[in-house]
Amino acid sequence: MNQLVTRPKNSGRTADVVVIGAGVLGCAIAVSALRTGRRVTVVDGNRTAGFGSTSSSAGIIRVHAFDAESSAMAAESVLAWEDWRTVTETPAEQEVARFVRCGSYLLEDDGVLDTMAGVMDRAGVRYHEVDGDALAAALPWIDTRRFGPPSRTDAAEFWREPDGRFERALHTPSSGYVGDPALAAQNLAGQAARLGAVFLLGARVVAIDDPVAGSTVLRLADGSTVEGATVVNVAGPGSRAVNALAGVGGDFRVRLEAQRHELHWFRMPEGVDMARDGAHIVDGDLGLNFRPDGEGAVLVGGNGAAVDGVETIDDPDALVATPTRASWFRDAARLARRVPGLRVPATPSGLAGVYDVTEDWLPIYDRTDRDGFFVAMGTSGNQFKTAPVVGDLVVALLEATDGGRDLDTDPVAVTLPRTGRTIDTAAFSRRRTPQTGASRG
Repeated sequence: MNQLVTRPKNSGRTADVVVIGAGVLGCAIAVSALRTGRRVTVVDGNRTAGFGSTSSSAGIIRVHAFDAESSAMAAESVLAWEDWRTVTETPAEQEVARFVRCGSYLLEDDGVLDTMAGVMDRAGVRYHEVDGDALAAALPWIDTRRFGPPSRTDAAEFWREPDGRFERALHTPSSGYVGDPALAAQNLAGQAARLGAVFLLGARVVAIDDPVAGSTVLRLADGSTVEGATVVNVAGPGSRAVNALAGVGGDFRVRLEAQRHELHWFRMPEGVDMARDGAHIVDGDLGLNFRPDGEGAVLVGGNGAAVDGVETIDDPDALVATPTRASWFRDAARLARRVPGLRVPATPSGLAGVYDVTEDWLPIYDRTDRDGFFVAMGTSGNQFKTAPVVGDLVVALLEATDGGRDLDTDPVAVTLPRTGRTIDTAAFSRRRTPQTGASRG
C-alpha cells in the first residue's frame, strides 16, 4: 500500500479525486487514492455501495486467465482475499466478506489447457495437471465423460452419447470464491469512509462540464455539483454513458457493451457436501462455469459458449433481474449431464445482472484524451477478483500522469507488493489491439 499522507478534510463537493461508482473496484480505488493523501469523493446512483454489478457477481476468485497480467494480478489478490478483514481494516464487531478456498478445475480441450498452462507459467502461478483417473477421484460427484462441444438443448447433438472422457485437466488449488460480493464492496466503502472519503449515494451524474483551471465539474440530478481535479469513471454498465457526458471514448480501440447475464442455483445430490468436496469448475465441454454455494448447492452460469450468443442491453437501468426460464433450463440440462442426481427445482432460482464488458473480456484501466479523466471500464464479470490490486494500479496511473508521464507512449509498470510480480499496464490500455481467445470463465 502507498504511504498515508495527511491532507485537509474533504468537504465532499470539492475533492482531489472524484470516483464515479461505488462498486468493489470504485471503493478499492478510493481507498488507494486516500492512502496517498488525496481527498476523495465517491458518487453513485445507487443508495448502497456494491449494489450494482458487484452484487450480481458470482464472486469467483480464479487465477487462470488468457493473459499473464490478469493471472498474476489474481494470484496477488488471493493473498488479500484470504486476509480480508485485515486488508480492509474492518472492525471486529462488523461483518466481513469471507473467501472460501475450494480450488478450480479446468475441463477444456487440450489446446485451451495448453494455453492456460503457458500463461500461468509466465505469471508464476501454481497449478497442477491431473489425469483422468485423478480427476475422477478428486471429483467423484461429477461425470468425467465428454459431452461437448456445447450445443443447444433442443438440438439432437445435445442428447448424443458421450465421446470418451477427460484424460487431463488443470487444477489451481489457490482459487475460490467470495459468497457475498456486495459485502466485500461495503467493507472497502467502510474503510474508505474511515480514511476520510465522502460518499454521495443516490446521486446520479447527469452532466460533466468542460474542464476549467485543471478541474472538472460533475452536475448531479438533484442540481448540486461535485468538483474534482481528477475523475475516475468506474460506473460499470453506466460507464459508456458517463464517457459520453465527458466527451471521451473516441480514441478507444476496444469495443465495449453492456451484456445481460444470469446465474442460477441448483441443489446437489443427496450426500454431496460441497463445503467439503466441492470445487469451482470451468466446463468448456458443456459451456458451464459453476462454484459451490454453501454445503449443498452450486451457483451456475454460462461460460461464453458461442452457441449461447449474448444479450446486449442499451439501457442498463431497464434490466429485468429475474432469470428467464429458457436460460435456467439450459443450465439445468447441461449441469444434470455433468452432475448425476442433480436436484432441479420446479421453478427458476437465480438472478440476472448487467456486465460492462470489452470485446476481449479484458478491462480498460487508463487515462482518456481528456486531461484528468480516467476510466476503469469493461470490468464486470471477471474483475471482482482483482479488486485488491486494481486500486493501487489505477492510482499509479494517476500519479504517473500528475508527474507528466504520457501513458500512451510510456506505460507504467506496477510491482505487486505481496508476490513481487510486475504488471505492464499497457495490457489494459484503451488503445490496445483487442486480444483473441479471451473468456469470462
